[in-house]
Amino acid sequence: MNRDPLAELALVLAASVGCWGCGDPSTAKLPVNLDQLGAVAPEHPAQAVLALRLGDASPERCGLDVEVTLPTSEAATTLSSGVGERLMDGMDASVDCRVESVGVEGGGFDIDLRLQHRSLPRFQLTGTVRAGSPGSVVIDLALPDADPLRAECTTQVEEIRAGAAWLGSLTCSEPFRASERLTSCALSGGVVFENCASR
Repeated sequence: MNRDPLAELALVLAASVGCWGCGDPSTAKLPVNLDQLGAVAPEHPAQAVLALRLGDASPERCGLDVEVTLPTSEAATTLSSGVGERLMDGMDASVDCRVESVGVEGGGFDIDLRLQHRSLPRFQLTGTVRAGSPGSVVIDLALPDADPLRAECTTQVEEIRAGAAWLGSLTCSEPFRASERLTSCALSGGVVFENCASR
């Protein structure tokens, strides 16, 4: 007898609806592989945590002193513990990211992490990094009422997998503003991007 995939999916949904009210809805999963039934599995929105500081490259004076923490002032704590609130795409922000495994010896990943928020009109971090290793990335940054910046940075890849990246110890010396090199300034911080595209 031929089986109707849509009818089978309807029966699974009806049987499981009583359990959906239990626990954290963000972790709820259907007890069925939707791909096998020809349906499309639901996707969670991209989300991020970010803590950045632009200021003096001691002992020089930068003339800029800016700190951005998203989604809350507790972002630095979230970055160190992994536990805490995330800034989700579509909730007063745009979070768009790709973390894709590439055929690089040692487990390389191409990353393109983007975020827009009223306190950070543009953030983009790109590069190719390896799990558990220091890496080199480029950050393009726009702050409110200020010229865009570009910085070449090093970062410690705390953890990375297809679709998610945890980058700590971001250190960016001498960021550019237009064609000007800001030799007295430094950019530092860390970011987490999750639920990203992986190809």
